[in-house]
Amino acid sequence: SYSLFSQRRKLLCENTFYQDLYEGHGLIIIGADFEVDRYAFRQNSMFYYFTGIKEPGAVLFLYDDGREVLYIPDYGGRRAQWSTGALKADEEMAKMLGVDEIKYLGQQCRGYSIQPLFLKREYEIMLGDLNTYLTSDSGCVYMSLDMKSGSHCSQIHYYNHLVIFFPSLVNRIEDCARVAHILRRNKDNFELSCMNQAVKITENAQLAAAMAIEPGKKECEIQAVLEGVFTMMGADCSFPSIVATGKNTTILHYTGRMNELREGDLVVVDIGADYSYYAADLTRTYPASGTFSKRQKEVYSIVLDAQR
Repeated sequence: SYSLFSQRRKLLCENTFYQDLYEGHGLIIIGADFEVDRYAFRQNSMFYYFTGIKEPGAVLFLYDDGREVLYIPDYGGRRAQWSTGALKADEEMAKMLGVDEIKYLGQQCRGYSIQPLFLKREYEIMLGDLNTYLTSDSGCVYMSLDMKSGSHCSQIHYYNHLVIFFPSLVNRIEDCARVAHILRRNKDNFELSCMNQAVKITENAQLAAAMAIEPGKKECEIQAVLEGVFTMMGADCSFPSIVATGKNTTILHYTGRMNELREGDLVVVDIGADYSYYAADLTRTYPASGTFSKRQKEVYSIVLDAQR
């Protein structure tokens, strides 16, 4: 249900707008991530948290009077040929998503996805509405611009382009990242259930890896087995899976995958499932032959005790 995301937006507005400095005036802008053709799309976590929308290229305006306007790319109907979840700028879709209105960002885009070039014609409707707000309202504009977090780079990208079109925006911008962080830090029951499911899926994948490990197999074979569990249980990888054997176990973020498991070697499996935008991270070390040597068991026990 999209009502959960609507409640989150309400809390964001309540905790952002009602500050003495601006007396409840303001506009919050949150942008979705951009699609890259060679990689599976994953929505910006901040945008997803407040919308539940997985489509790329969208922008959300939250006004201080309670209005919520979602802007989406205009693919001229071509998006529906490639995606079953394509958004439409109509009342029915707006009602389902819990926003007041859905508008196109601007003119039709030629390609399947919007690349982060921010061409004015492709954003002209959104830019027109922003111009109306800036010229008719004294409130500031809030965006999540936490420079310390790499996950906010898409929001910073939107900001950098908006100030090109509206130089005066520099003096009216405020960072709402702190408010958003506080809201996201407090997990509700739905979020906790997603986190628990991510852990369970990761545990199942570790079990499948342990059962598949044996001398003669390659690292990539073990990776294929465990990532198959992710797919079967409706999850993705929260980071590139690490399956390392022999000397590769000493490389923290090894992703080579092609070495063969040998008798007497250890196999490090560092993996995490991403379930509904909540991630797990679980690392285990297995003996390739099925049994730890005396020295391996000794070292394994030292590490285990240090973690307790």
